[in-house]
Amino acid sequence: MEFREEGTEQLQEKLLPKPPKKIKEEDFYKSFADYLQNDLEECTNAIPLGGNKFRDKWGTPDVIGKRESKRSDIIQAPVEIVSAEIKTDAVQLITAFGQACSYRLLVTSRIW
Repeated sequence: MEFREEGTEQLQEKLLPKPPKKIKEEDFYKSFADYLQNDLEECTNAIPLGGNKFRDKWGTPDVIGKRESKRSDIIQAPVEIVSAEIKTDAVQLITAFGQACSYRLLVTSRIW
């Protein structure tokens, strides 16, 4: 197997490593909403929101959910709103916490 084209110093394109695909946080919105709802059972309903749907980076959570008691439950707990901010880079943790605080949705703060 030759790594260079015959008669030139050019490396063969098909043998060059491709740069890794950049992971976007949007790729995790749906799966995290499903995780909150189905695996952790922290929400009775969770939806991916993300982006600037409310026209403000600091006003739109990545995932938002609602936790409420079933009608058949003997003790009815108050409705809880859960919001989640997803970051793929550890450097962004302080920003994520600031964004989560700016939503003013959480009575109890949970960090996953």
